[in-house]
Amino acid sequence: MMFGMHAVNKCIFDMVGLEHANEDVREITSAVLVGVEASLILSPLELVRIQGQNNGKGGLISATRYVATHHSPWVLLRGMDACIHREVKYCIGQFAAIGFVESALKRWSEANHETNSLALQLHENASLRILASSMSVGFMCTVISQPDDVVKTRMQSHLPPSRASSSSAAKGAASGAASDSAAERVYQKYRGYLASFRTVSAEEGVAAAVERVGVALLRPSATRARGDKHGTPTREAPCGGAAAE
Repeated sequence: MMFGMHAVNKCIFDMVGLEHANEDVREITSAVLVGVEASLILSPLELVRIQGQNNGKGGLISATRYVATHHSPWVLLRGMDACIHREVKYCIGQFAAIGFVESALKRWSEANHETNSLALQLHENASLRILASSMSVGFMCTVISQPDDVVKTRMQSHLPPSRASSSSAAKGAASGAASDSAAERVYQKYRGYLASFRTVSAEEGVAAAVERVGVALLRPSATRARGDKHGTPTREAPCGGAAAE
């Protein structure tokens, strides 16, 4: 999906007269846009999944029904800003940083392959350069984006008081009013991106912001790179054109 979005973005750049813009600027700009575009799809789906898995609202259909019947449709935008932060960092790594690091390794290995055994290995093996750059960038992107994922999860786990709860409180149900008040207090602590980050840091410690990094490293991430049959990274062709050699 993300590679398709990236290709479409670059075609749009060509259509609006930006085909001769700096290629690195095009890559980074498109990566940022892909992060935003992907978040518009992923964030609502992840909110429903989190309600099902973390809050016991059942499977996909049951959790969707719960969100639809107990909350405003606008609740699906909750955590969107944290999701955008996370995905933009991933996409910059996936679509731009891997290529930058691979190019740097190539220059270094060319300059030092006669005196350094590691440089010799990298100089002779393009696939090894891609693997090294992909793994290093993937690790970096996972570490720096994990706090955003933690904040997003906290925000999407603590939704505003539901309409059913508010209705119970309005009818004078003491337990319903107490539950509504408690939910409101928790919601206020995680009301926005910065408020959620402060709450996580204050109540769980800074280390909580990078919890489960090891698990996150096992997910498909920026460690994916594309290349030709020889392992050499390829630039995408302009829309309707042939790839440059």
